[in-house]
Amino acid sequence: MKLTPEELLKKKQRDNLQRLCNSIKSAFSFGKIKKWEDVNGYIPTDKTGEISFIEIKGFTDKMLADFDNPPAFIIPPTDLEQPTIPPDTADESGFNNTNDYGLHSSPKEKAFLFWFQKKAVKELWDGIQAGHRGQLLLAGTGTGKTFMAAALVRRLVDSNYHEGKTFGTVNYLYVTRATIVEQTKRVFQNLFDLGIKDGVEILNIEQLRSRAGAAWVNDEQVIVNGEEQTIWKWRKMLNPVVILWDECQALKNEGSTQHNIASALNDLDVTQVFISATPFTRVCEAKCFAVSTRKDIRQQLGIPGKLTLNTWPTYASAIAQGDPAEHNEAAVERLVKDLDKYIVRVKGVRPQFDAINTIKMISFQTSEERMYYESAYERYLKEKAKLEALDEGGGGGGGGMAILVQFLKFRMAAEYCRRRYLAEQMYKAVTENNQAAVAAINFKGTIIGIVKILVDEFKVPREQISLVWGGGQTQLTKKQKAKKSIKDKVEQLKQVGLEVDDLLEDLDLDEVEDRELEDLPEHLKLGSQSKEERQREIDKFQSGRSLYCLYTFRAGGVGLSLHHTDELSKVKVRKHKNGYAVVDDIHNVPVRQRINFVAPTYSAIELVQGLGRTPRLTSLSDSPQVMVFYRNTIEDSVARIVSQKLRCLSKVVRTREKWADVVVGGVPAEKHLVDDATLETTSTDYDALNEDEEEEE
Repeated sequence: MKLTPEELLKKKQRDNLQRLCNSIKSAFSFGKIKKWEDVNGYIPTDKTGEISFIEIKGFTDKMLADFDNPPAFIIPPTDLEQPTIPPDTADESGFNNTNDYGLHSSPKEKAFLFWFQKKAVKELWDGIQAGHRGQLLLAGTGTGKTFMAAALVRRLVDSNYHEGKTFGTVNYLYVTRATIVEQTKRVFQNLFDLGIKDGVEILNIEQLRSRAGAAWVNDEQVIVNGEEQTIWKWRKMLNPVVILWDECQALKNEGSTQHNIASALNDLDVTQVFISATPFTRVCEAKCFAVSTRKDIRQQLGIPGKLTLNTWPTYASAIAQGDPAEHNEAAVERLVKDLDKYIVRVKGVRPQFDAINTIKMISFQTSEERMYYESAYERYLKEKAKLEALDEGGGGGGGGMAILVQFLKFRMAAEYCRRRYLAEQMYKAVTENNQAAVAAINFKGTIIGIVKILVDEFKVPREQISLVWGGGQTQLTKKQKAKKSIKDKVEQLKQVGLEVDDLLEDLDLDEVEDRELEDLPEHLKLGSQSKEERQREIDKFQSGRSLYCLYTFRAGGVGLSLHHTDELSKVKVRKHKNGYAVVDDIHNVPVRQRINFVAPTYSAIELVQGLGRTPRLTSLSDSPQVMVFYRNTIEDSVARIVSQKLRCLSKVVRTREKWADVVVGGVPAEKHLVDDATLETTSTDYDALNEDEEEEE
């Protein structure tokens, strides 16, 4: 249709305004605009002070929305480059996706890279060429960190970076979680033509401390201060030249096996790249990354020296200005500022579709639910008081870890309470809203309960439910088995003059939790699950052949992609040159929009990771996500404590992420209030307590 002169003029004005908005946002991303006063030269405004990207975007969006009533004049920028980008080559930020940002191409690379991915890879490449031995790739969940890592390795292989640096056959080692090893191999092999033929190996952290990792690392038993300790050592000259630690928050707990293995690398001349959206929330958790940089610490300590394992305690205390183990926003901000040279931030990401995060406070659906929840909580308080009394009296109550164990028992019961609510909401999403339902769960028992309700009560075909977990039930401990065996032999024991209660007390089994393994019907298919079976479950959901997916935080809460995609469907969506999907094609894909229900977790990092499974960079629709809390319970307090940890994490990330929407304040009911120290212990030690369970999951 031919436009009138007036329409052509209006269109030209609109195009000019769009280019101006793009220029402003582009200038902000490159640090040319930091305050409102910096914008004054281009657009009249009476605002002053620091400006955030959210404010810049809101400001420019309003300009476009008010175009029907334009200002009397528009002053074009004079010292900013005017982008002249066709609509199909630019994303919302105005960046040109045909710009390689100095990153050289690779003839073997088949993957499409967004502009911000190319920019990040170039920065990592430049850091390695400058001699940086340790770098942190800090990118939000779902932004394609695997693609960026593979693109970097592709170019290192092409340039023979490894030449003459090792006698080993594996030059580049990518360490990730067991759950995503297979999908990572697919990306490296299919899109970047990388595999063992190129000296590239992908494995999970557990394999490093097993027979598979013996080629690079071995453990030695030594006596330190009269106690036996395990020391991990890497084999010199057989070690990889570059090691990439995917989801490096797994290394944060000092004293854990994976932390010690990573720390041992500092004895070698190895390049390390740490990759995460949520690397640390406390100074002490940044040790592996910080020490790998070998940075000069003269300014912090006043004496010449490099950051090493030996100088780390002094450096960490100086940065924290107190206890490095505290959740202190200012301390984390100081650390990040000091290490900024070694951090590559992926900024300006504008996914085509958004994550929509909400918190839903629910009431108990039945009186039985409330009684079950409150009795479990009262039991925890009773055991906590008993353990604290033993500690005060010198009776060896076990301290914080024993209290943590009791609190985890309460958490299991609290989560199990909401199994019916979660099952109902998932069923409603699938049958009424035409969505595919996902649930992030802490404990296997809850998953078993949800599957039972979906299959037996709602008549959902079992084949419609994908599970990403270790499978089966958590087995009884040795003490639980012993207690059960004794209680099963009441009559026999009485015949020989023994009372069960006395025997249990004598054997220190009277306080051991009574637990029975459920009889799981065959039709529910809730047995153990191998890694291969787990991947098939993921593929089934991603292809649209199943409509429900439940995963545990331990098994699938990191790196797992459960987004709305056409990757495994026969029907494909056309893409614009900027990588965005052609919206008109999406309805033809037989895969539904996702909605994710997230159970409460007491770890900020775990929460952010859980909120990053369904909203991914290439999602084909918005991703609603609902965190479900019980109102007027301890969970009000949980929201407040986790929020503090999220604020610490925001000092590391610096850019506003979608998970920031869940930073809330809570006013706990007095009768359910737990002191912050208890929650602190819970979120701090949870990973350490479960470290040995990762392979099971």
